[in-house]
Amino acid sequence: MGFIERLLFKEITDEDLYKYTYGMMSESIHGSWNESLDWCLQKNEDLTFSVYPFSHEADVRFICPTIKFCNEPYRLWLKRIECEDENMTNVLDWIEKVNTRIFMIFDQKYDGPNG
Repeated sequence: MGFIERLLFKEITDEDLYKYTYGMMSESIHGSWNESLDWCLQKNEDLTFSVYPFSHEADVRFICPTIKFCNEPYRLWLKRIECEDENMTNVLDWIEKVNTRIFMIFDQKYDGPNG
């Protein structure tokens, strides 16, 4: 709980909420020791830990929304820096089309009448 973080928090909302919400917000941004043990580390025989970043497959519930929320700002950034290009536009259109199709298939499979 740094001084600067408290000042910034105070600018946004009630300063008294800081001590109650800081841990939850910090964990959602930075992760936690439990998250690291569950998803990112493996325990070695000598009781040290090693990075284990490939233990889990990508989850469509995370990837599809991320792509959806990233493509449009990326397009706007390309326009802003005057780097719009027909090929890049076509690639982004294709990514959006595939992403939408993947999400629709996932939704039908898991949230449909039999999901």
